[in-house]
Amino acid sequence: MKDRSLTADIHRLARSEQRAGYRGVTRLLRREGWQVNEKRVHRIWKQEGLKVPARPASKRARGSGTPRPASTRSGPTTSFMTRPMTAGG
Repeated sequence: MKDRSLTADIHRLARSEQRAGYRGVTRLLRREGWQVNEKRVHRIWKQEGLKVPARPASKRARGSGTPRPASTRSGPTTSFMTRPMTAGG
């Protein structure tokens, strides 16, 4: 009986707080007066097949639309060639 009411509350909180995983639901349950262990909530969470929805992918900034300027150097340009080499180091 106790697990049924706990399971019902876990489902209710998982629906209302969609970004809260089992740890967040555990905190919310404790605020409501439940004396519940995080391991117990995790066990019920897995048994019920609950999941937190994946975050949508953030939109990445695209280019400004202007092409990159052409290189002013001649020869190979690589990341280690940040300044001209000088004699003696």
